[in-house]
Amino acid sequence: MKKSDIRDQSFEELTSYVKSLGEAPFRASQIFEWIYQKQIQDFDQMTNLSSVFKARLKVDFSCSSQTILQKQISSDGTTKILFELYDKEKIETVLIPTPTRATV
Repeated sequence: MKKSDIRDQSFEELTSYVKSLGEAPFRASQIFEWIYQKQIQDFDQMTNLSSVFKARLKVDFSCSSQTILQKQISSDGTTKILFELYDKEKIETVLIPTPTRATV
């Protein structure tokens, strides 16, 4: 059976999950911080979680990264990137720089 990616969980779903394991609800905030602020995708690097809790996360979830398949940069700095996501779907994004900002 394929594990679901932990990033597919809403904050409320993750909070319910950690509570169902007998963990304090603030653990969901810690996981979200590791994933979305610190960009950590390896449960073992989440140093403020117990080893038992991290082991359970690894049993129940995956947390894979996206892969850059192609990157093109034009002479004006516009950058086009093709990503393959953890579910093997592909997305393309374009970064368009201007003198005062960048648009994605």
